[in-house]
Amino acid sequence: MNILQIIFSLISLLFTIIFLGLFRYNNFSIAQITFSEEHAQHIETKKLVRRIRWQMILLGIVFFLLSFLGSLDLIKPWVDFFTLAIFFVYLFLVWYLLTNGQKKLVELKKKNQWQYEPETSVSADLKATRERGKAAPSGVYAWLIWLLSFLPLLFLFFDNQQSSELWPMLVIMPLILIIIPIVYPNSIKRRQHVLFDDSNLNQTYAAKMEKLEGRSFLLIQLITTIFFIVTAFNLYFFPYQSTYFIVSVVIFLIAISIVIFVTQTKRRKIEDELNISEITHLREGAPYKWGFYNNPHDCRIFVPKQLGGMGTTINVGQPLGKAIAFGVLIILIAAVILILTVTLIDFEIQLDQNLEIKIPFYGYSISPNDVAEIRITSEPLNGVRINGVGGINRAFGQFDFEDYGSTRAYLNNEIDEKIIIELADTDKFSYLIFNKKSKAETLKLFDDLEEWVASTE
Repeated sequence: MNILQIIFSLISLLFTIIFLGLFRYNNFSIAQITFSEEHAQHIETKKLVRRIRWQMILLGIVFFLLSFLGSLDLIKPWVDFFTLAIFFVYLFLVWYLLTNGQKKLVELKKKNQWQYEPETSVSADLKATRERGKAAPSGVYAWLIWLLSFLPLLFLFFDNQQSSELWPMLVIMPLILIIIPIVYPNSIKRRQHVLFDDSNLNQTYAAKMEKLEGRSFLLIQLITTIFFIVTAFNLYFFPYQSTYFIVSVVIFLIAISIVIFVTQTKRRKIEDELNISEITHLREGAPYKWGFYNNPHDCRIFVPKQLGGMGTTINVGQPLGKAIAFGVLIILIAAVILILTVTLIDFEIQLDQNLEIKIPFYGYSISPNDVAEIRITSEPLNGVRINGVGGINRAFGQFDFEDYGSTRAYLNNEIDEKIIIELADTDKFSYLIFNKKSKAETLKLFDDLEEWVASTE
């Protein structure tokens, strides 16, 4: 298995775990569709949910097996495009299974006339509402965890090449992570509705759920922050060892999965302790559309997800929410098209008065006077990609290689031979490393380059 297969397999495993947890009866709902305990245990409901869950499991297995087709000689020339294409198809099918599963659940409720208190008419327990936001851990913890994301900035006090190259990521990441403590208050302050005639039970249920979801949110935030710190540590001290990064990604995904599983288990335990079969009021949940929350009676644009601690979703029931969702969709489609297009583009090397490497966004050109030294090697390169494309077949852009430092590279990965040009002006890049699609073509280009450099001496 190559790195892309490993990463995509881990992502599909995480998606499967989240999906299976979503299509499980928790918090009076299945996949965010409201069900009472009695109706959730109905034979038709259980049969439908079981079928949907198995569809997701089979989808993950099929996707995993398809990823191995990249080793076939017929597909190898386009393996980067193929791997990314099936991954995006997989994401689309996951979204389809989710939305179609929700649709089937709604149809089942209509068929059996399982209707609850309408969304537009909500009974509220004022005592429980007044306690909202008090049981969960303080928002101070979210801000303290966020402050931990500044720890990698200490690397900037070391005056060396690694710190100078890492500083954009070290500064930008805390600015991105600040969204987590900002949305934390809304993620735990859910509307508290009447579930029992006994107000004390309503307060107990609200407090227990709020505390559980608050802790889950903070745990996921802490895991995400630690992952960022570990990644920065690896890039600083082990910049040429991708194994450490892969291991940290695996641990990160496993940790997130454990938090989700434990949260769902504890929620079910709370429901069992309070005997949810005794519920006298159950509000009909707002419908979901395209996988988004869709409630025109709710003025909020960003709404906490029903899967506790898992962030927020967009309310497409509001015009602004529709516009934001549409904008996000357009950006995602454009990004997918751009990524797939880049995997199909090949670089072209031309040698005339200048050595010119042509490729959109990442072209490069040098003159003979820019060359300090030229040589050829078959030694493997160890390093990390700073900017560009790092596929299975080809890699091009800016890299940081061990023994070479900041480098502009254009490589066909299946060819061992590489031409290395040490640049006279090292202000931007120290080396230019490239090869062609075969060993013979690379060796011929090297001979031509030696003559090209010698002609100016």
